[in-house]
Amino acid sequence: MDRGPLLELDVRSASYPVPPGTPPRGGVDCPVRLSLGPGERATLCGPSGCGKSTLLKIAAGIHPHFEGRRTAARGLRVGYMPQDPCLLPFRTVEENLLGFARAAGRGTGRREAQR
Repeated sequence: MDRGPLLELDVRSASYPVPPGTPPRGGVDCPVRLSLGPGERATLCGPSGCGKSTLLKIAAGIHPHFEGRRTAARGLRVGYMPQDPCLLPFRTVEENLLGFARAAGRGTGRREAQR
């Protein structure tokens, strides 16, 4: 039984916000279309700066600055590990994880962060 794709991306353009008068920064060499079904895997290859990390952030739902569409199956959870450390050094590991849980809309308690 075919349940359809778990994740679909149709990205026409992507960028990072910059102050007025500043040249655009980053983005994705577009367009990019991707559809992943159950058990499928994909590899992103390309030169430095072409937007591989940005595309992964869009797939994870943490990069809102793009034109196009991201469709995820109900209940799909996408994990993302950044290339560079982004923990706040003045917080404990637990405090960092709870902060990420809050940012992802998973509540504020330990129980929500553990899911």
